[in-house]
Amino acid sequence: HSPAHGTATWLVSADPQGARMVQTFALPKNAPQPGQFLLWLRTRLVGSRIAAVTVHDGQLVDIACDGQDGPMHLVLEINGRESNVLLVDAGQRILAALRPSAQAPGQEPGATYHPPERLHRYTRSDPSRLPVADPAAARQLDALWRARMAELDFQARRTVALRRIRSRLEKLLRRLEHIETDRASAQGAEGLREQAELLQIHRSALKPGLAEISVPNEFLPERPLVAIPLDPALGANANIERLFQRYRKQRDATTHVERRLSQTRRELAHWSALQEQVEGVADAAQLQALADALPAAERTAVDPPQAARQKRPDAADVMTRVSADGFTIYVGRSKLENDEVTFRIGRGRDWWFHALGVPGAHVLVRNPNDGPLPPATLRQAAWLAAYYSKGRAQKALEVTCTQRKHVRKIKGGEPGQVTHALGRTFWVDLDDAQGRAVLGEVERGELDV
Repeated sequence: HSPAHGTATWLVSADPQGARMVQTFALPKNAPQPGQFLLWLRTRLVGSRIAAVTVHDGQLVDIACDGQDGPMHLVLEINGRESNVLLVDAGQRILAALRPSAQAPGQEPGATYHPPERLHRYTRSDPSRLPVADPAAARQLDALWRARMAELDFQARRTVALRRIRSRLEKLLRRLEHIETDRASAQGAEGLREQAELLQIHRSALKPGLAEISVPNEFLPERPLVAIPLDPALGANANIERLFQRYRKQRDATTHVERRLSQTRRELAHWSALQEQVEGVADAAQLQALADALPAAERTAVDPPQAARQKRPDAADVMTRVSADGFTIYVGRSKLENDEVTFRIGRGRDWWFHALGVPGAHVLVRNPNDGPLPPATLRQAAWLAAYYSKGRAQKALEVTCTQRKHVRKIKGGEPGQVTHALGRTFWVDLDDAQGRAVLGEVERGELDV
């Protein structure tokens, strides 16, 4: 903002396909629950003045800010899938990063900032990803990016829709295969009836303990021998009744099988036609119109709600803390965040903590040197696991610690439900001041597991 030029709004994005810093003329919607990185920016940069904007190597943008806490730098790395936004202090120490350090090794909070060793270059056909000074050119660039991101969003939505439709088709094809197998079995009903009637004719030949009997087929002129399996534990009448029961069961199943077969074939034709329609839509409006015309049960497949498009939480929202020894600690405070911490962020030799016997947070300590944890870090990570658990009200709680490679998901369980090989356990004093020190000045949110 300046009195001479008024107020300008700039969009800084680390989107893998749309990383850029451009002036924008239509404010995007704010997230209903800002992530940890945005909260950091609010506490550190609100009221700051932009002193300079410097571009390095065409893909690194350094926004120097003068704030109440002194000089800081908002650094945008325009680097393909490795794009990132970082907040760096005057001493080049990383305060926070938009992409978590699990996805950007070496960019943990507290580490010294170093520019990427490799920059992924973009095609010349891309709109400019850097600020332009001319107002008319800025508006044109903003319009280009809006159109491009809308197209990317449409392509992503269509990809999700096609993936769901193909999944439905695969399930229907498997169902059809099973039904046709049942149909083949049901078509053998008349053969069972014939065997039962032959046993009635040759009842006198049935002897106790027989597992099979061969009798002439009286229904054919040649009277060939027919081998009929028997249950040795049953008598003659019971064996005959057993075959009649099997006959009636398969005969009655035939009508049901034919109905299921017809229904499944209709569904296959319907979803195949729907797949062709989705493949043929040209833009988001056509996709939305197609979705709106469908019944509610099918609409979510073609245009799933936002929550279904991104089931897992944004990794940047996972709580992170830095221990007294400089180790990065991740804390999951919900089922989905626990899943994210353990199975998306965690690596085999990282250290994993959880309160024993009660639902609670998955706490992970990044282990860059694959070594043991210093006592202070171990103490603080265990304290976080105890504090962010359902046993928080207790004065002391037992916590287990093992390496991430020993933690496994429970098959069929909800997100965050795991089993683990027991490492070591110890008691944590929840009033421990040294343990609590890792929490910092601002405590965010409650446990939801």
